[in-house]
Amino acid sequence: MIDDQYYRGMTRKRRISPEAATGRMLNRLILVAIGSAVILVFLSSLYVVSIIPETQNGMITPNEFAKKRAIAPIISSKEIKSTDVQQGVEKEGRFGNEVVLAYDSDGIPGYVHDPYYIRKHPPPFTSTFSNKHICDDPPGQGREGHAGIRGLRKIEIQSQAVTSVKLLCMVYSHEGNHKTLVRAIAETYGPLCDGFMVASNVTDVTIGAVHIGHRGLEEYGNMWSKVRAMWIYAHEHYINDFDWFHIGGDDMFVIPENLRYAASLQTSTQPIHMGSAMTEKSRPGAIYCGGGAGYTINRPALFQMIKRVFRTKRCHPDATRSDEDRAIGACLRNIVIPKGCHHNVDELNQTRYHHYDAQFHATWKRGKGENWNWRELMKYHGINAFEEELNSISKTSTTFHLVEPDNDFPDKGLRRYHALLHGFCQKT
Repeated sequence: MIDDQYYRGMTRKRRISPEAATGRMLNRLILVAIGSAVILVFLSSLYVVSIIPETQNGMITPNEFAKKRAIAPIISSKEIKSTDVQQGVEKEGRFGNEVVLAYDSDGIPGYVHDPYYIRKHPPPFTSTFSNKHICDDPPGQGREGHAGIRGLRKIEIQSQAVTSVKLLCMVYSHEGNHKTLVRAIAETYGPLCDGFMVASNVTDVTIGAVHIGHRGLEEYGNMWSKVRAMWIYAHEHYINDFDWFHIGGDDMFVIPENLRYAASLQTSTQPIHMGSAMTEKSRPGAIYCGGGAGYTINRPALFQMIKRVFRTKRCHPDATRSDEDRAIGACLRNIVIPKGCHHNVDELNQTRYHHYDAQFHATWKRGKGENWNWRELMKYHGINAFEEELNSISKTSTTFHLVEPDNDFPDKGLRRYHALLHGFCQKT
C-alpha cells in the first residue's frame, strides 16, 4: 500500500486517496489499449485497401482479384476460418502444416487439382503448324540435330518394365506459356505420367494447369517461393497417392516410362533426391540436382521436406530468388540428405538426366563449356560419371532440357522429341 504521508508532503497539487490513484491508473491503461486497437484496425484497413482491385458495380470479381495479385497467400492451417471450409478449403491441413491455397478458373480459393485428369482426358496431338508437319524434316535435320538424333535413337522406352511405381510429374509455368509449351506437354509426356500438374497463375483444367498461390510476385526471380508452394501443395494432397515426385520447368522434356524405371531401381526407404548433379567452383561442397533437367524425390524425402526442412529458418522461407534448385538442394543436404543430390546414371555410367538437349550432349566433350562443373564433382564428391558424346546419353534417359527455341514450332521441340521417340515419324 502507498504511504499516505506521501500525499501530505505534496504541495500545490490536489490530494487524492490511494484508491483513487489506482483507479485513475487503470482507466489510463484501458484508454491506451482501446487506442492501440483502433490504430491497428486502421492500419489493417489500409493494407486491405491496397490489395483489393477495382470493383464492378460495387462487387469484387474473384477473377480480377486473382489477376491483380497474381498470387494467393500461404497461410497457417489454424488461420483458416469456417467460411473457408464452405468454399472447399480444409479447416486444418491434413498433416498440421501450413496450407497453400489453389484457385479455380474463376479465381475462387479452395480448389483441389485432379492429377489424373490429363491421363484420362489427353488433348489431341497437334502435328501441324503453319502448314508444316512435325515430321516434315528428316530425322537429324530438325530440332534434335544431326548428332542428337543418334542420341535419341539410343533410347529405349521402358513402357512395360514398371507398373508398381506411381509417379507425379509437376511443371512450373505461367499463363503466357499455356498455348505453347504447356499445351505441348499436355499432348506429349503429361498423359504418360501417373499424375500430372502444372503450377501456374491461371487454372486451365484442359491442360492440367492450376493456379497455386505463393509468397511474393509471379515472376522468374521468385521461383523459389513458387516451387516451395508446389511441394507443400503436393504433400498436402498427394503424398499418399504417389511414390515419386518429379519437378521441372515447362522447357523440360520427360520420358515418364524411363523415369519410372530409374525410380524402381532405388530400393532404399530413406529419403532420396536424384537428378543430374551440379556444383559451384566457388563452393564445390554445395552439390545439388540441376533444375533444368528436373529432379525427383521419393515419398520419404517429401515427408521430411515438409515436416523438417520447410519448418526451419535455415531454409529461408521468405527468400526471393530464382535458383530454386540450389535452394532445395541446400535445404535437403543440410537437414535430411547429407550426401546431397544422387547423380543418376546407368550401369555404364551414362547419364539419365540431361542439363541440355540431345544435340548438346551427343557432341559434348570434357573440354567443352558446361555449367555443372564436372571437375569439382569428381574431386570433391567422387562422381566419375561424365562420359563424352554419345556415351553421355543413357539408353534409359529420363529428361532433356530444351533451352533453345525451335524456328518452326512454338514448343522448343517437345512434340518433335516425342514423335521421334515414339515412332510417329518414319525412321530413315
